Amino acid sequence: RGFKGPSALLNLPSFNIIESFVPDYMHAVLLGVSRTLLSLWFDSNTGGGFYLGDPTTVRLVDRRMKAIKPPSKLGRFPRGVSERKLWKAQEYRSWLLYYSLPVLYGILPEPFLGHLALLVHSIFCLIQDTLTGDDINMAQILLTEFVIKYNMLYGDINMVFNVHLLQHLAKDVFRWGPLWTHSAFCFESYNGVLVKSIKGNRGVAMQVLHKAILKQSVNFYVLTKGTDVMKRSLAFFKDEKRCHSGDTISSVTLLGQAQPSKFSLLKIHRWRSCVPFSSIHSSSKKQ
Repeated sequence: RGFKGPSALLNLPSFNIIESFVPDYMHAVLLGVSRTLLSLWFDSNTGGGFYLGDPTTVRLVDRRMKAIKPPSKLGRFPRGVSERKLWKAQEYRSWLLYYSLPVLYGILPEPFLGHLALLVHSIFCLIQDTLTGDDINMAQILLTEFVIKYNMLYGDINMVFNVHLLQHLAKDVFRWGPLWTHSAFCFESYNGVLVKSIKGNRGVAMQVLHKAILKQSVNFYVLTKGTDVMKRSLAFFKDEKRCHSGDTISSVTLLGQAQPSKFSLLKIHRWRSCVPFSSIHSSSKKQ
């Protein structure tokens, strides 16, 4: 049943309306359960043993977050939990899968930290490129335990719909593949491209259509009739994440403005910022 009555899809023969739609883990898990847990810990102040919202604790969590130096594959550098209202879905993903457990270790009481680990482990199992039946079964066991303990730890009032959806994730992965293959991440990232193509409040749809056709036409012309210089120029301008200064030596790209330095043989192994094999690594000292 939909918002306006029974769905017309119910009339399709051999169509299971429940099993044929999958929860989007970006909204259900990252912007759903993960954000709900953060709100309970830092906003609720219910006295339930899990509240972390006092200023001293928030500053400690922020310091731990900002001390993390992630590789470039995780996207932007982590922002503190005091700035979580500005977090994007990608930041919630990094928080849940990589940052939450080490950052909250020794801060969030053990029953709640162990409970969080169930969610982290299960979601990590379900987003792998290659999944086995054992991975899916393990995730189902962990998610079931997470949902049961969620009710015990946070109460009936906080048993929101997204928590219920967790019970369906493992079965949906069995039918449709890993969570990342049917998430909304690819569509959300393209929303920014659509917004940039709008320059006024009149004829918005035609503006988007015109820019899309123009982009396709330019790509087609350059790739089919353009010179090598034109093709390299097109590839350069399509790359929105450009570094304005740097140099490539063999397979290593050095980032930032070059500065003359003197190194002894003992110090020559030290580095600042470079990109070996597509991953950014940087020293703690900012350029």
